[in-house]
Amino acid sequence: MSGKKKQKKMLTSTAKTPSPLPSQYEVVPRTQAPPPVPNRQPPPSVSDYPPPAQLFQDSTVQSRRASTPSPQPRGSQTSQPRGSQTSQPRGSQTSQPRGSQTSATRQPQSQSQSTSEAQNSQTAEDSEDEEFPHVEPTLSKDQMDVVNALLSQPGRERLTTLSPYLEPGTTWFGSDKGKLTRKITKIFKNKFNGQYYSWTVVPRRRQERWFVEFAKTHTWRSTLTGLVQEKFERIGQRRLKDIVSKRRTSRKRPNWIKKTLWRKMCAFWDTAEAKEKSLTTSAARMSDRKGLGPHKHNSGQKSFQQIEQEMVEELGRPVTLSEVFIRTHTKKDGTFVDMKAQEVVEVYRRNKQSKLDDLEAENADPSESSSQAPALYR
Repeated sequence: MSGKKKQKKMLTSTAKTPSPLPSQYEVVPRTQAPPPVPNRQPPPSVSDYPPPAQLFQDSTVQSRRASTPSPQPRGSQTSQPRGSQTSQPRGSQTSQPRGSQTSATRQPQSQSQSTSEAQNSQTAEDSEDEEFPHVEPTLSKDQMDVVNALLSQPGRERLTTLSPYLEPGTTWFGSDKGKLTRKITKIFKNKFNGQYYSWTVVPRRRQERWFVEFAKTHTWRSTLTGLVQEKFERIGQRRLKDIVSKRRTSRKRPNWIKKTLWRKMCAFWDTAEAKEKSLTTSAARMSDRKGLGPHKHNSGQKSFQQIEQEMVEELGRPVTLSEVFIRTHTKKDGTFVDMKAQEVVEVYRRNKQSKLDDLEAENADPSESSSQAPALYR
């Protein structure tokens, strides 16, 4: 009995005396049900926040950041440009591991920069194409398809690249010291299988095949095919006639003409028609030209453009057409190769001196300049 009374007194004393502890630490008797504990969740962490793509569903930048595979190592932080930071509401900022911060506008900026560079390069190509007239190729459809297929093959940057704009690593006709001319001549010799006395008697099909052979070892932009073909055929007209004419004069068979073909060509040259035509053209070349004598020059097989390039390298400055003309029409002792060349140079020097005298007179006449001066202020 005494035990029950003591327990009853303790219960009544604890109920009357307030406890200094919070409510969650109160001693609850076993006979009563414990009070409900509030649902206390741990504070939010980084992993509890949704990914940026869910926070900013309309932003393409955040979606790209969300697709980033892994954080970057320390020291690879990319600085975000000033003014491009987007303000976020308080409490929604997410903390990222150190060293894994990436610029939100880095990828779009690089993409727009590459797009602008592509547009600038395309504009530059368009402006370059305007400097040279566009020439349509005259190849047949099947041969044109072959050339386009060759130009589109990968790895052709290792070949000789042709460009009239002479970008680094490219060359062009007349700017290579005759290398392209010698290559074209070699193609003619390797594929000389008919009585081709000049370019005009070569079948069109054969001319196109020669050009395809040239395209196998050289490359260029597809928009330049017509211009390259035009230059190729112009060189072909000059060189084919030259190499065949020399063999006709010497009557020595070269190794690039087979014996059977050589006999046929010699038989044609011995006909009366061929001899008469040869005499006509020879007389035109050796005409007196009203006492001036036949036209001569000492440039040999070099073109005037090639000689001009050699003079620029030799003198270290640009040269004029008159200097090139004098170089190609004078002998080693300083005399002219013919009377016509001497007359051309003398007329040029007189006209040049007359122009210089007129300029000096205009600059030395103060009355004319003073009479024009008040008119500038009226």
